Amino acid sequence: MYNLYPLFWKFSCYFGYQFFKSNLNRIEEVQYSNLKNILKNADGTIFGNNFKLSKKWTIEEYQKQIPISEYFDYEEYLGRILNGESNVLTKSKIKRIGLTSGSSGKMKYIPFTHLLANEFSKSISVWIFGLLSFYPKLLRGRFYFSVSPSGFPEIKNEYVKIGFDVDGDYLKPWEKIFANQLLVVPEWLGGMEDPDFVLYATALRLLSAKDLTFISVWNPTFIISIFDLIEREKEFLINDLQSGRFSKFENSVSSKLRNLLRVCDPIRAKELVNILEKKINWEEVWPNLNCVSLWTDSFAKNSFLKLREIIPNIQIESKGVIATEGMITIPFYEKNRDPISLLAYTSHFYEFMDEQGNVFLPQNLSIANEYEVLLTTGGGLYRYRIGDRFLMTGYYHQIPILKFLGRNDDVSDLVGEKLHEGFITNELLPELIKFQLTPENSYLRGNLKEEKVFYELVIHSNFVGIENSKLTTILEEVLCRNPYYKYARRIGQLDHAKVLISNGFDWSKVGRSSTSKARFLKKPIK
Repeated sequence: MYNLYPLFWKFSCYFGYQFFKSNLNRIEEVQYSNLKNILKNADGTIFGNNFKLSKKWTIEEYQKQIPISEYFDYEEYLGRILNGESNVLTKSKIKRIGLTSGSSGKMKYIPFTHLLANEFSKSISVWIFGLLSFYPKLLRGRFYFSVSPSGFPEIKNEYVKIGFDVDGDYLKPWEKIFANQLLVVPEWLGGMEDPDFVLYATALRLLSAKDLTFISVWNPTFIISIFDLIEREKEFLINDLQSGRFSKFENSVSSKLRNLLRVCDPIRAKELVNILEKKINWEEVWPNLNCVSLWTDSFAKNSFLKLREIIPNIQIESKGVIATEGMITIPFYEKNRDPISLLAYTSHFYEFMDEQGNVFLPQNLSIANEYEVLLTTGGGLYRYRIGDRFLMTGYYHQIPILKFLGRNDDVSDLVGEKLHEGFITNELLPELIKFQLTPENSYLRGNLKEEKVFYELVIHSNFVGIENSKLTTILEEVLCRNPYYKYARRIGQLDHAKVLISNGFDWSKVGRSSTSKARFLKKPIK
């Protein structure tokens, strides 16, 4: 029997999907229409006046007059928005200021406007309609969408709301109603400051939902962390499901919140006793689970393969690339073919920059080349270097098929922690120097070979007398100054940092202290 809410949600997305599908051979016209709409909302703003912006510009005039931008180019404008000024970057009303990680480890502020919300919604509609058409069994149950990170201090501002984005921000008002009725875990749970309680409540509500049909997370390590928590705490979880309590949190979480989240299902609890007492088969825990959506590329690949072994018979969808700044790719479903990762061309205006700095429009990309995305959005970002790199693998009609490669070379993003090289240089390097460690004899890398990924400080084998445990403690303390890293550590997505004394490596290739991940950054050529 179908659940009416996903059915209603599917059909509310029909027109967005049809527009995307019917314009697959009109990318130039759609992109120019997107740009004109964005320019119309920028005309007459402080930003627009500074660049003598015209809503009548052609694409070529726009590219000539507006320079490629990075975050620091917007700091003055963002300061004015935070001080209550309007019509700064766009005339579209600010819904909130989104948060994402910056190069210093501090948060970056990203404007989220009504126009940007509409742009997001266009692509979400394409995804949801295609997904629910391709997997009709999803219509028979409820969904889990991972909530925004918890445990971050709330930022107060009298003029504008500041906080992390949630999936509901990208939906139309009536779609939110459908989604809220479907969700096993409410979105507002992510706003709580205690990530331990958030994870426990998430695990409890997921266990209670035998009718769970769909899971949407970002990095596979998150759902693996939930599985690990269930294995560790299964006795508490079963007892709490039996009694309708949160026994471990009765003294730390208010009774009001506990009552809002409580689930009491003795029959389900009894059923789970038998399922969880032996080696857990997660497909028995959720017999109706039909699809899990998550990242499968770049540095999520290893954890995706591990999850594939854990749930071998459940379909896995390779999630599109969605950032706080904008949509980039979405899985596109058509007829009975497997989804393909297409540029979300109906949402924003896109340009692509190659390694030599040459800029191309989406219809002019070369297959097998790598590109960095430049975004122009209704949020007030113009020709913005978001930092994501893609491999152009082909065209579907006129739309680029893109494979996510990762962040730029100065950013490491193993599970969402976003460690920037500027942060490593400013925060970690001064501590390393106290141990006579420099970019000439050490480097930081992400270790992807172990069961749980972690950061590893690799040191030249000639160095002796270093207090390994003390250095490890300092390394972890410094990395935890990045709030995303600290959050990933707390919920179990990252293992603790380690120190390795290396032998037999060509140290002439080490270069500067870096977040070089799977390869080494060489010394800059002077």
